Formats: sequence, structure tokens, C-alpha cells
Amino acid sequence: MNSCGRLAIILAITFAWTAPTACSSVLDLHEGRACQAHSQCLYLDGPGECVAGTCEPPTSSTTGDPPDETEGHCNEAECATTKPTALQSSGSSEASEMESSSTTGLPLEVCDGIDNDGNDVIDDLDAGNDGVCDCIRVASFGQSGIWRGGNVFSDWLGERTARGVDGLANQMITTDLLEPYHVVVIEDASVVERVYGQTEVDALHSWVESGGGLLTLTGYTSSAVENDNVHRLLAPWGLGYGDQTILPRQGDPVPVTEWVEHPLAASVATAGFDNGYPVVGPGLVYARAGGFDVGLAVEAGEGRIVVWGDEWIGYTSEWAGVPTYQMERFWQNTFKWLTPPSKCQVDIPSG
Repeated sequence: MNSCGRLAIILAITFAWTAPTACSSVLDLHEGRACQAHSQCLYLDGPGECVAGTCEPPTSSTTGDPPDETEGHCNEAECATTKPTALQSSGSSEASEMESSSTTGLPLEVCDGIDNDGNDVIDDLDAGNDGVCDCIRVASFGQSGIWRGGNVFSDWLGERTARGVDGLANQMITTDLLEPYHVVVIEDASVVERVYGQTEVDALHSWVESGGGLLTLTGYTSSAVENDNVHRLLAPWGLGYGDQTILPRQGDPVPVTEWVEHPLAASVATAGFDNGYPVVGPGLVYARAGGFDVGLAVEAGEGRIVVWGDEWIGYTSEWAGVPTYQMERFWQNTFKWLTPPSKCQVDIPSG
């Protein structure tokens, strides 16, 4: 069967129609997503190719059938009766998922803002089974840390999601700018080169209360004004950081070992901390170290906020020096909890 037939059967599952439907000869399911193997790149014409860490379309159809030349239209009878055998024969896990979805009448989930598989969760795709939603949209404001190597957002998250993180640096915070994102991270906001205005504070507040997830980090410079800007953004909820730095490292980073039962702390026994600030304000203190509160979880309207007292957790190079710390699980928990419950929720593998 040609690719028109394969596409149309998927469309037929979702829509009831009585006329021939226009079809594309190659339907992209994973175009541009980050990958580590060819099997993570799925197209209707068969598995694509993982080239330089990015999915590209297959070089030729796995069935050997030529593309439909009749203006891209499918025969209705063919669309209604034929299964996508090219995907089933590809041997990939995505092929098995498509076969199962076809039998149950549900299409494969893709990153399109739609609950394709009908499980009441939008874009819950994790092709690599790495515990991070492939479709998550994350933005950061401010500047990443410069004191250690590796960056959890551009490196670790970038390898596991279709888009990684959009670094918005010192852009004006507006409702339109925030609208596409599931999670917003405030890094070193002292370098923004202006004081956040009230309209920016209001825009962020409205976005969180409507379902957005906000994470704030600190400890980048330990200067007297480091937290001024982030305090302005957190003020509507009465959240912030203490005035004095805490827990400087003596060789290895200070271990954070006191956790309360919470999704953010699931399967995390130890994380690292180095010369940050205590967290303050109403909410659940879910992490403590050395007698100080270092992690705060807040539910705000339909959204959620995590206030963390340091930036050490963002340096991926540091994780290698302390393999007994559960830093990857820390971040899997954080992104999952901050993402709206009805969007982009995937299981975190045990171990």
C-alpha cells in the first residue's frame, strides 16, 4: 500500500468523512526531534534516520511503493480498510504502539497540542522512555550559571525533548510570550539589565495561576542585589529567599538529605547544594539541609511553583563527581510536577 493509504487510515480513526481525503506522501511524526537511534524517528513511510542527533525523513519508502501521483488523493475504500503495515514491519517500539493504537481505534500520540490517543492527557509522548516528556515546552529568563560545566537545560533536557529550552534572556515578560510554555525557569535575573516592571510581574502571575509551572534558582553571584529581580516576580505569592548565603561547599557540594514525602522528592535521597540562600514563604518545605529550608513547593491557582535555594543542580558536569546523588531523578520529578496535570505527563522509569 502506498503512503496515502497509510495516512488516511489514521485520519479515518479520528474523523468521520465521506469524501476522498488529501494525503501527503510522507507524514512526519518526529520531524526535528532529538534522537540517539534511528528507531526514535518515526514516519509513515517507515523509520527515519537519526542524523547528528536530529530526526530526518526516511530516504525511501520501506514498502517500495511509489508515491501516489494522482494529486495526492486516497481512495475512500482503501483508506477505510487498510492497516499501516509499513510501520508494523519496521521493528521499532513506535511501530508496535501504532499497531496497538490502530486496533483500539486510537491514533499515536504526537506533539501537536491534541489528546490523540484519548487518554485525557495532551502530548504525553516519551519515545525514549527516559522519564521526560518529548513535547514539553520550557523557557528560561536570565542567565545560566558560569562557574561549572554543563547545563541541565541546553544539554540534559535538550537531549531528551524535541525543543530543549528556549532561552529568553532579558526579553520582556508578556502573556503572549509565556502562552506556549509548560514551564518557565528564572535563572540569574540580576543580569537582565533592568528591574522587572509591574506589567511583567502581572503577566507571570496570571500565567502561573492559569496553569503554568514556575521554577526559580539562585546562588549565581552571592551579591547583595542578586535576588532583587526574582523577588519582584515572586512577590504576589509572598515567596522569596533569605538575605544571607548558606551552605558553602567544603570540597564536595553540601548534601541535601532531608526530604518530605512529595512527588518532587520521589526516589531522591541526596542532591547537592553550594553557597545558596534559604527559601522563605508559605508553601511546603520539601527539602532541608544543615538546618535550612532549601526547597519550597507551592500550588498557586491552577499552577505550581518550585523555589530552590541554589543553582548547583543546574551544572551537569558536577553530577559525575557525585554519582550517589539522584540528580537525574530530581529533574525528572521537577519537570513532571511543574507541568500541568492534563498535559505532557509521562511515567518516570524506576531505577
